[in-house]
Amino acid sequence: MLRAKQTAEIICSDRAEVEICDHLREMVLGKLEGLTWQERNELYSDIDIEGGLSKVRAPGGESFEDIVSRCDDFIKSKLEPRVLEENILIVSHGITKRVLINLLLEKPSHYVDYINWADNTAVSEVYWTDKTLVRLNDRKHLTDLGLGNENYGEWGCFSKLKYAELK
Repeated sequence: MLRAKQTAEIICSDRAEVEICDHLREMVLGKLEGLTWQERNELYSDIDIEGGLSKVRAPGGESFEDIVSRCDDFIKSKLEPRVLEENILIVSHGITKRVLINLLLEKPSHYVDYINWADNTAVSEVYWTDKTLVRLNDRKHLTDLGLGNENYGEWGCFSKLKYAELK
């Protein structure tokens, strides 16, 4: 939460107030917390957070339905009351971001399984009023400067299908 808050403050500077919203915290992964991906795959080979997020129930943590509920509550309580022409910046975490984008675009729940991981500070842009995905996990601002995770293609891109092309 702290990293997301600091990132939002840097982006907003003095132009807007940063509001902390518990709905957008990362998924509680319970016994998976702190494990490397290799350890997770060895100990919990039946849990596929990448390509099977829509079926996940983290042992001792949250289920996919739990995070969907939180993100849906966020949309109803924080976004729906806002003016439709307003630009809203949301700084959050990988799993939460995947779920939120899928909900904003009103896609079937299992479509979330086709949203690749985002590199830190990757940008996604959604026009909520007409359910249009403009950008998804855009990291050009990083790669243009020689930044970002150099192994992103290995860990970040797990889906063979392109989320933006799913109907």
